Amino acid sequence: MKRIFSAGLAALVASSGMTAAVSAAETESQQQQEETGQSEETASENPESNNENEQTDNESSQEDLVQMLTMEDAVDAALNDNSSLILMNYRLDNIRSQLESSEDDYSDLQDDLEDLEDQMDDLRDVQDETGQRTFQTRLELQNQIEDMEDNLDNLEDSIRKQNSDEIQLRYNREEAHRSAELSAKSTFVQLIMQENQIEMTQASLENQKQQTSNVERQVEIGTAPESEYETSQREVRRLQNNLADARSQYNHDLAMFALDIGIVYHEDLTLKAPEMGELEPIEQTTETETLIEDSFSLQNAQEALELAEYNREQTRNDEDATRFEEEQADISVETEQENITQLRQNLRTSINSTFQEAQTQYQAVLQARDEVSYAEADVEDLRIQADIGVIPHAEYEQTGIQVDQAEQELTSARWNLYLVNEQIKAMQDGLVQQSGGASAGASSGAGGSSSAGSSGQQAAAQ
Repeated sequence: MKRIFSAGLAALVASSGMTAAVSAAETESQQQQEETGQSEETASENPESNNENEQTDNESSQEDLVQMLTMEDAVDAALNDNSSLILMNYRLDNIRSQLESSEDDYSDLQDDLEDLEDQMDDLRDVQDETGQRTFQTRLELQNQIEDMEDNLDNLEDSIRKQNSDEIQLRYNREEAHRSAELSAKSTFVQLIMQENQIEMTQASLENQKQQTSNVERQVEIGTAPESEYETSQREVRRLQNNLADARSQYNHDLAMFALDIGIVYHEDLTLKAPEMGELEPIEQTTETETLIEDSFSLQNAQEALELAEYNREQTRNDEDATRFEEEQADISVETEQENITQLRQNLRTSINSTFQEAQTQYQAVLQARDEVSYAEADVEDLRIQADIGVIPHAEYEQTGIQVDQAEQELTSARWNLYLVNEQIKAMQDGLVQQSGGASAGASSGAGGSSSAGSSGQQAAAQ
């Protein structure tokens, strides 16, 4: 009877507890609904407050947008957002961690080996002093010592390989860093040149419109045929199409460049061209062979050769190595040696070509300057002729575009020389490009795309 009463009391307590819990949950739910309703009423009563918050958020996001991008900022952004460099840093950290772990294991294994050797000496002393036979125990220890020595050799080989991997990856990272920097500068200059070309096309369009107006008046007074006016109109339409295409291409390339370097593209984004000052070709003050020896690519190749030579020596010292393994080790060394020979030749050709290109681009700058002077002199002669009535003033006004075109050519030549000089600076820091060059993209004119930005990351990935 007591058990039944106790069970009923327990059920009653549990039931009352559940009822209290349900009531508490219902009360809490009702309070949440009331609070939600109050917040909704507050929001509906103060729509201006919500709009102000949204406007503040929009203004904050607008402030975060880059309005004017300098070359320095573009390079910094390109390096900070370069996924290849980030991955290389992770790989370096991982290799360093593995190397430290292997070195710790090597140290521990050496300690264990010393302990076994001490045990072996103790057993010999016991046998010499007491006559107790310890041969079987010493044989087991000897086998353990030999196995441990083999493990030490393998671990030593692994550490040597990890060291080589770390060294080569550091060279690759430095090369990728400098390559990404040069690539960002090259793409930035290409975009600046595209802007200049757009301005030139706009000036040509305005000049052609003026010529068309003049021809139209001549047709009206009967001094020019109708076909000449139609031809002039077609030229206006052609320039308009070219201008629209150039602007579309520029906006696309700028958007791709912004994506490459990790900034937000917007229609108000502008570029600030760096000050070039007086440009001259960088003279070669360091011997070509020194530039070759200091290049990232050659140092990387030499490290690969040293590792191959180390592996060959280990193979020769291995009593269990087969004839085929020794042949393969020899072939690996010969392969790396041939790679270095070919690499030296390629680097030598690239270095000489780059300095020669700098001289060529400088001559192009000097020639472009002369062309500007010639154009200015020609326009001045036409002005004098127009003032004395030899030619119409309208004809003189149309010739001003010649000076603009000559100045455009001078600007392009100066940018090309600027890029070659930047390439030489990178070369002196260890980056010797074996194909193409920083000026190759810019020399192709303003119609190029911003592929140099992505190519920089591809080069970094290699």
